[in-house]
Amino acid sequence: MLRRPIGSIVLYFWTIEISTSFIAYVKQEVGVQFFKILLMIMLTNMINFVLSLIVDNYF
Repeated sequence: MLRRPIGSIVLYFWTIEISTSFIAYVKQEVGVQFFKILLMIMLTNMINFVLSLIVDNYF
């Protein structure tokens, strides 16, 4: 199974929840340009997280 504890995964999704509400606020205040940059950063973090899970399990 996963070597990484379940708690970190829960924490990760909890962080996403906070980020989404934060993004909604930022999008309202600052505008779309900053929102796009923030979205790119989040996507990169998510890809890194998934890759690290795969690497931990299979390599």
